Amino acid sequence: MNPWVILLLGAVSGIVLGVVATRSLRKTRDLPVPSIPETLASTTDPLRGIFIPGRNFPEMLERLGSDENLLDVILNGMHEGVLILNPADRIVLLNPSASRILGVKEEEALGKNYLEVVRHPGLVDLLALVKRDGKSQSGEIEMSGVEERVFAVNADGLRSKEGVTIGSIVVLADITSVKRLVKMRADFVANVTHELKTPLTAILGYVETLTDGAIDDAKNRKSFLQKIEAQSQRLNELITDVLELSRIESGRYIESLEPVSVRKTCQLAHDLLRSKAEVRKVSVECDIAEDFMVLAHEEGLLRVGVNLLDNAIKYSPEGGEVKVTAERDGEQIAMSVKDKGPGIPLESQSRIFERFYRVEASRNRRAGGTGLGLAIVKHLVERMNGEVIVESREGKGSTFTIVLPAA
Repeated sequence: MNPWVILLLGAVSGIVLGVVATRSLRKTRDLPVPSIPETLASTTDPLRGIFIPGRNFPEMLERLGSDENLLDVILNGMHEGVLILNPADRIVLLNPSASRILGVKEEEALGKNYLEVVRHPGLVDLLALVKRDGKSQSGEIEMSGVEERVFAVNADGLRSKEGVTIGSIVVLADITSVKRLVKMRADFVANVTHELKTPLTAILGYVETLTDGAIDDAKNRKSFLQKIEAQSQRLNELITDVLELSRIESGRYIESLEPVSVRKTCQLAHDLLRSKAEVRKVSVECDIAEDFMVLAHEEGLLRVGVNLLDNAIKYSPEGGEVKVTAERDGEQIAMSVKDKGPGIPLESQSRIFERFYRVEASRNRRAGGTGLGLAIVKHLVERMNGEVIVESREGKGSTFTIVLPAA
C-alpha cells in the first residue's frame, strides 16, 4: 500500500469523520431520531445503533471549518477506495474509488449494513477481526470482474479522543500491477535459468563425450567441437541480451534523443543482416523517403531495426521477400517491417513481446534466437516515446510497425 495512504488513516480520519458528521447532520436534522436498541445503548457512545454519525463530533465540527471541500478533493481524487462504517456497521461514507471497486453506487450504499454491500468474504472477515480485537488488520483480496484484480486492504477502528470506538475505516489499494510485476520477475528468473541450462547441458555433454575418448575419433571430433561452438555462441547471445535488457529497463541505455534518419537505419540493419538474407535467399527492400527523420536514440533504433528485420528474415520462406516502408502520420512517422512468413496466431499476438514467450517453441529454437528480441524492441521503443503495433494472420505473414515522434 502507498505510504501516504497509511498516513491518511491516522492523520485524516478525524477530518473524514467530521465531514461525515456534517453531511449526515445536513441530511438528517429534519428527520425523527430512531430509537436506540437497549443492547446498543451507551451513555458514552450515543451514536451506537443510529445512522446519525455526526452526534459524536461537535468539537470536531468547530475545528473543521472549511476543510470539508479540501477533504472532498482528496477523497474524490484518490485511486484507493475509502469506506467508513459507524458502530452499527452501517456505511456512512465511501469515495468514488470504493464505489467502483465494490460495484455499488454511493446513494445505494449509504445507511446500509456493510454486509448488504460488501460481497467479498475476505473483506468481511477483516472487518469482523477489527471489531472483535480492536486492532488494525491488513491483507490481500482478489475480486473478479472483467479481469481479476488484487487489492491490499487495511482496516482499523476509529476512536474518539476518550478512546470510545466510533466506527471503522477501510482502505483498498489496487496492487494488481505490483503483483503482476512480481510474477513477471519470478517467471523471468525461472526462464533465464532454463534457457541458460539448455546450452550448458549440451556443452557439458559434448565435452564429457570428448574426454571419454571421442577426442581421438577424427571422424566425429570436429562435429562435436562445432556443436560446442554453436551452443557457446547461443549462450553468449543470451547473456548479452539479458544484460542489454537490464540496461534498457534501468534507463542507462537511452539517456537522450536526437534526430535519426529512418532510411539510413534501415540500410544499416540490412547491411548487418545481408549475409543471413543471402543464405536464405530472402530479398530485403527499404522503401523509405530520404527526408524521414524521427526523434530517437540512434543505436537503440538500429537495434530495433536489426531485431525486427532479423525475425522477418528468419521466418520468411526460402526465396521470400521482406519489405520495410515508412509513412508520415501528422507529427509521427511509422516504420513497418513486413514479411510473408507463417504469421502469428491471434491469441499469441498480445504476448509476443513478453520475455521468452514462444509462439511455437520447437520452431523458434530451430530458427535460433534468445526469445528476448521482441521484448528488447518493445522496451527500446517505449523509452523513445513510441509504440509497437503488430498485425498478423496465420499463413499470411506479419507486419511490425514502429511509431515514433517525427523530428
